[in-house]
Amino acid sequence: MERMKLIFLDVDGVLNYSGCKARSATGCLGIDDKKVKLLRQIIDETGAIVILTSTWKTDWFPSEFIEDLPMDGQYLEKQLAKHNVFIRAKTDDPSWEQRGQGILDFIETSTYNVEQFVILDDESFDFIELGLENRFVKTSFTDGLLPEHVEKAVSILNGCKS
Repeated sequence: MERMKLIFLDVDGVLNYSGCKARSATGCLGIDDKKVKLLRQIIDETGAIVILTSTWKTDWFPSEFIEDLPMDGQYLEKQLAKHNVFIRAKTDDPSWEQRGQGILDFIETSTYNVEQFVILDDESFDFIELGLENRFVKTSFTDGLLPEHVEKAVSILNGCKS
């Protein structure tokens, strides 16, 4: 079985930020193309795949037809696809504040042979409590994903000390 690198992706505070002008299909804060390009850079430098951890996952599920998704799920797919970024799966958290546990559960129960993983999020949730701090790249809602976050994520995924 092929060994995989996973990016556990939050959207708000990573692919957008407080000053973002983009809006989703339902008028919520949208996705910034520059931030998706930075995510694409991580993928290009590591070969990682994207697993959705964000609250956006309520509007996303694997589907052969994008039209089957709710409006914001379609918007998310389209915005990412413009940069050849595709979501492969999503986590299922025990509760909203247990995002880290959802990640660990995903790794344990998925069919992926996980080599490395990184968490991109603007909130800490239960990551530190669960010992995930060395896998966690903390962004901010003020700025979203930045080049220094990309560098750290690539280092983690490629197995380097950061």
